[in-house]
Amino acid sequence: MVGWMTYGYKKFESVDTVMRQAIPPLNDATQKLLPLVDLDSDAYTDYMEAAKMPHKTQEEKAKRNDAMDVGLKKAVDVPMSIIRIANQCWPHLVSLAEHGNTSCKSDLQVGCKALLTGVQGAFLNVKININMGNIKDQDYCRKILAEAEEAVQMAERQCASAFAKMDDS
Repeated sequence: MVGWMTYGYKKFESVDTVMRQAIPPLNDATQKLLPLVDLDSDAYTDYMEAAKMPHKTQEEKAKRNDAMDVGLKKAVDVPMSIIRIANQCWPHLVSLAEHGNTSCKSDLQVGCKALLTGVQGAFLNVKININMGNIKDQDYCRKILAEAEEAVQMAERQCASAFAKMDDS
């Protein structure tokens, strides 16, 4: 919204190029994130269905465990996608914070906090699914958890940076 409330207005003509660079990637991220909301809800269903599979024989146990592993990895991969896409927005939001229409400052602040909350929520989802202990590939778990933790820290730093830019204006 801040981009559109800045772009094309004579008063903000000097930052049109900045707005032209910031708006499309943010719109693209929105279009990518919206379907992931439903996909995230559905992702855990695969694990739950696998948990209901028969497990009396060794063969049944092996099939069930494999299906549960695949289901949990999907339940981790979807929120990781959310984190990765969301974090691509930060450079553009920081740019909007620096150059955008100051009359929309509160809208951008809320947007930054919402994005940060989304990243933090997706991280919690990743963490709980990894900590369930049912994913066999522990190297995968360590790598994903480290990436997710760093992504949250980066989101926190970028949100603070955006707020600092707005405080300067």
